Amino acid sequence: MKGLGKTLQVLCLLSALFKKSGTGLDVLKMKHRQQLVKTAVEEQQQKEHEALMRGMLDHSIQNTNLGRERIQELDLPERWWPVLIAVPPSVLTNWEQEIDKWTNLSFAVYSDQNTREKAISQITSGMAEVMLIKNSCFTVKERFRELCAIPVRWKLIVFDEFHTFKNKDATAVANIRELKSLNHSLVVGMSGTVMQNNHQELWTLVDLVETNFLGDWNDFKYEVADPIKLGR
Repeated sequence: MKGLGKTLQVLCLLSALFKKSGTGLDVLKMKHRQQLVKTAVEEQQQKEHEALMRGMLDHSIQNTNLGRERIQELDLPERWWPVLIAVPPSVLTNWEQEIDKWTNLSFAVYSDQNTREKAISQITSGMAEVMLIKNSCFTVKERFRELCAIPVRWKLIVFDEFHTFKNKDATAVANIRELKSLNHSLVVGMSGTVMQNNHQELWTLVDLVETNFLGDWNDFKYEVADPIKLGR
């Protein structure tokens, strides 16, 4: 477990949030839910195919997410809001391995062109509890808009290497605030270096997690940062 302190702490938190038992029962419950979802989607696809063959399918219906409404009507196991985890590209594979090694969480990876569509489908239908993304999704406009358009409500948004979002005026910081507001999500930031002799960095990260906890930046600067800096 050496070197995995913060990661394991987060994985323990997620396991508790999703009420995992740490036994094979977790796998059986998830497989049961996934089978129900798969059946619902297949039934909806069959109905739409039959309607299409009869020439009765409206064009707008063809472009919907197949089975989503049917899934919502099913008597599925306890519902949940999924969790979003944003990590640096260099550790994405490590996160996949650690989730698989230490937990019974079902996860999807939103990474490249080959995985994004599948990941969105898994997280939207409820076949995955966690979605892993690269933190660059908050800087690339196209990726961020696609992320905002996913029709789920994130229970929690976790950021690895959270200090990379320390610039309060950066586009990524504004996008994090937007997604957090859109979903009313809680935010967890993982970092070993919250700030480097710059109180604005600390204020930005704390404010991303809990808006206005330290007050407005200008007030915080006047009342806290400047007195510390100037020794008064």
